[in-house]
Amino acid sequence: GSGKKPHFQQLGPYRFREKPDKVNIAWHNQNASVSFRKKSVFYFDADGSKGSLTDVVTQVNSVAHSAARRAADSWLGRVSVNMAIRMYDQRITITRSADEWLFKGFEHPFISLGKIIRPDDVPYTRIGFQYPRNGSSEFDGDINMFTGADDISKMGQIYT
Repeated sequence: GSGKKPHFQQLGPYRFREKPDKVNIAWHNQNASVSFRKKSVFYFDADGSKGSLTDVVTQVNSVAHSAARRAADSWLGRVSVNMAIRMYDQRITITRSADEWLFKGFEHPFISLGKIIRPDDVPYTRIGFQYPRNGSSEFDGDINMFTGADDISKMGQIYT
């Protein structure tokens, strides 16, 4: 390593307001239930946050780290990941805006490479803690809830 000691600074919290909605609603009279998907839109709450979405945040390069861990048991895997780390000039950390780390996401060369090599194992095109949750109805999947029409004690219970 470089021998430099890292400097840590606590940032945030970054507060968001969630506006949930139900979409793809379907009523099922045969079992007195309704199915839907939850679609949430998140809005940044500047007044409730300490900091802004333009804050510069440095995090561990978790994508490169994950690739290295996944390849650790294979000689060919280790060689391939080491070559990719050098070829794509990957570092131990990545610096991006808070907005990119949270909901916006950002492109990473290993994600792009993974989409080509193992498309079934790499579901996203970007990296971000909450990417692609904002505005998506796919994240929580289908929900089926009892209406209580046949038994009021079941109202609101999730059907499993």
